[in-house]
Amino acid sequence: MFRNVPSPGNTISGDRNLLCNLIARIPGDRLVPIVDDLLANGTIPSPVPLREPQIGTVQIQVREPICLDRFILGDALVTTAEVVVGGTLGWAMRPGADPESAVAAAILDAWFADDNGNSPHVQRVVEELTTLDERYRVAEFDRLRDVLTTAIDFEELD
Repeated sequence: MFRNVPSPGNTISGDRNLLCNLIARIPGDRLVPIVDDLLANGTIPSPVPLREPQIGTVQIQVREPICLDRFILGDALVTTAEVVVGGTLGWAMRPGADPESAVAAAILDAWFADDNGNSPHVQRVVEELTTLDERYRVAEFDRLRDVLTTAIDFEELD
């Protein structure tokens, strides 16, 4: 499994939870080409699918903030995938009906787990994904900042 202590210079590669969160945040249209390139040049060994990607729903459960009661907010469409890479199981769940990105995410999950985050190839991919994630976060922050500037405070209209 992954080490609990991050490797020097990269705080993400040592923690599988952080890696899975990072993979989940990358849009599918950016994730699939990265995995395709890694498979094409032989960096990742050929994955063995355990079963076809499954499209289904999961319940979204939230906690009410006052009484702290849990309730089901609704259902979300997701795609799950399971593969084996180098003898290690990889699993992923992606939002929507997107089998390609679910398989790509599962391949990365297995590859990262099999490698333990030690190889320079894994470090390079983690850095690439981290950079992509930072760009998307900055763009989303800018978008939300622009939206919030149009907010109306109705108490000031009196």
